[in-house]
Amino acid sequence: MHYIRIKDRIMKQQDESIFCSIEAFEKIKSQFHDIKDGDVKRTTEVLIEAIGVVEQCIQTLGNNHSHTVELYYMIGVMYYDLKNYSQSVKWFTKGANHGDEASECELALMYQLGIGVVQDLTKAIDLYTRAAEKGNEAAMFELGMIFENAEGVKTDYARAAEWYIKLVTKGDELACIHLAWCLHMSGENKKALTWAQRNAKNNPDDNFVIYTLACIYQALGNKEKALKNFELCLKLEDQLAFLLECTQEMNFLNLKKNKRFRMT
Repeated sequence: MHYIRIKDRIMKQQDESIFCSIEAFEKIKSQFHDIKDGDVKRTTEVLIEAIGVVEQCIQTLGNNHSHTVELYYMIGVMYYDLKNYSQSVKWFTKGANHGDEASECELALMYQLGIGVVQDLTKAIDLYTRAAEKGNEAAMFELGMIFENAEGVKTDYARAAEWYIKLVTKGDELACIHLAWCLHMSGENKKALTWAQRNAKNNPDDNFVIYTLACIYQALGNKEKALKNFELCLKLEDQLAFLLECTQEMNFLNLKKNKRFRMT
């Protein structure tokens, strides 16, 4: 749940000026600390009380205080967990309007999925981009996925790769897997091979990683290595659609040998 992030922020917060009262702050800290996993009723009660404290702090501190934007985000998250999405949108919008990347990213997700607002993928992409340009890694990944999977836009593997490479430089292994695939799909197979080989070394049991490597070898004309990796995919994967695709690729590669692979 989102409240875990709020709990972490509150538990680590040492600057008492962010709250109107240090006593109230300590009380909220204690209550979050005592919540048991799965206790929805108690979580709801504490969230409502915490919202009251934070709203009072916002009124006291004013919009120009250095901590206010942080509070906009926190209260937006708490309202989200209470499923009061209209209020969540309200506070995330306040944060986004003040340039808070976390608020921009959360608000983008709500526009992307149509939660609490009319779905607007153009707005979502704009908000994700604003957050990503500030270095928000979650926003970078979402943009990569949007352009890779054509979520409300035309498929643009090259553009997706641009966002994934930024994450790869930060050590994001999942982004590296997507980067290899997008480079392959955009025709950059020599570049893709470097990343795909790295992925296969780090994730030898990941069927998609191996499948990507096989496809790249096939595109580069190395049928022997392509076939070897397609065969490995069949050993790793149990989804029928994926098995069919691998089998079709293998049959194509072995056509001249009059050898046909069948699923067993």
